[in-house]
Amino acid sequence: MNFGIIDLELFFPKVYVSQSDLETYDNVPKGKYTIGLLQTNMSFPLENEDSVSLALNAFDRLLARTSLDPNSIGRLEVGTESSVDKSKSIKTHLMKLFKKSGNYDVLGVDNINACYGATAALFNALSWCHSPFYDGRYAVVVSTDIAIYEKGPARPTGGCGAIAMIIGPDAPIVLENGHGYCSSFFSHDWDFYKPKMSSEFPTVDGKLSITLYLKAIDYCYTGFKKRFALANNTKQNEKKNIEIENEKKTTEQRQFDLSMTDFAIFHSPFNKMVVKSWARIKYNDWFDNNEIIEGIDEELRKKKKKETRIDRNVENAFRNVSKQSYKEKVEKSNYICAQCGNLYTGSLYGALISLIIDQKEQITGKKVLMFSYGSGIASSMFLLKVKKCPTEAIKSCTRIQEMLDNREKISPQMYTKILDNREENLSKFNYNPQWNPQYMWDGAWYLKQIDEKGRRIYEKNN
Repeated sequence: MNFGIIDLELFFPKVYVSQSDLETYDNVPKGKYTIGLLQTNMSFPLENEDSVSLALNAFDRLLARTSLDPNSIGRLEVGTESSVDKSKSIKTHLMKLFKKSGNYDVLGVDNINACYGATAALFNALSWCHSPFYDGRYAVVVSTDIAIYEKGPARPTGGCGAIAMIIGPDAPIVLENGHGYCSSFFSHDWDFYKPKMSSEFPTVDGKLSITLYLKAIDYCYTGFKKRFALANNTKQNEKKNIEIENEKKTTEQRQFDLSMTDFAIFHSPFNKMVVKSWARIKYNDWFDNNEIIEGIDEELRKKKKKETRIDRNVENAFRNVSKQSYKEKVEKSNYICAQCGNLYTGSLYGALISLIIDQKEQITGKKVLMFSYGSGIASSMFLLKVKKCPTEAIKSCTRIQEMLDNREKISPQMYTKILDNREENLSKFNYNPQWNPQYMWDGAWYLKQIDEKGRRIYEKNN
């Protein structure tokens, strides 16, 4: 029934800080964030914004723009790593948008894991659609996160936003071969985690995080190619009465190569990581296929893969040989991350929105290789196909561009003050966050109060 992504909506705060301004404020070399990280601007939340208000806004705007009847929704999955409660899921807050319809028969709760939660939510929604439990209604997946770091080198890699996606039949964007090509890599590691329940700041081992990210690419890409070959061999072997000569010709076509995809999208904590990722993919092909590439020293082949993940010579060599293909297949997906920063669980799907903004109707018929990564580790690689023009998603992306153009630029000094106030008041009860209407979108949900029992009350800015 071609279950997949029917529509997408992105929401982000009205305020942002310039990475160039941050370079000056932090007294670092010019270009450290803008060139070194390939970041332009960074969204951040006001004191009256949290992961729940972001999710409410993304979902509410999706419902309003599409006129989707809440009664037609049978599953609602949330992906996040920014919970505001140790027990109550963000999904339960979103159920207030079903109150008028009277529809309370909606499956799903939160999927929590650093940067991977939305992919887990998407897979859950698609599995439900393909299962005996499917009742003919739509699923909705919401990713919502706030990426805030303590003062220091990691702070410019922050960001925030929420994405809502409609999942259902006859979708324009589907998983090619269902879950058949999907390859995953999960392990137990400590590169990024949040052990302080009273703080939004994570504990980060930056060097280890990059190493594990590239390790996950190695395993997922190798597994993806094996699954692709297995699936296509199985399909081919099921065919009857094929001449031997034709069989020989098709055997060569069963192995996956990058020419079979039009674009590649990667989870982006910052866009320079995406550059590293594409270079790593090219390295894997060279290593696995015994290719000879001009400019690549064959002596590098003597090193094991795990020895090359932090090898600058290897990275630089494959970045150089992959520059052109990077521009053609990858760079077009970097726009939202460059403008909003790291969306955590929404990063991969913000990149998909970026690609739609760039390609519009031209994305029809294209195939997109997707790599989802979350620290700890949780990662998957899968293939999307745009089977028909995603008309509604294109309309949504036009609105997103208008929102980006109408944001309010905040000075680094004010940005720092707002984050300091968030940290100071994060655990307070009986607290009314301060805010300026100038810095809020019209009609946006916001956190009005945390009462004496710690209950969060949300209202709309009308």
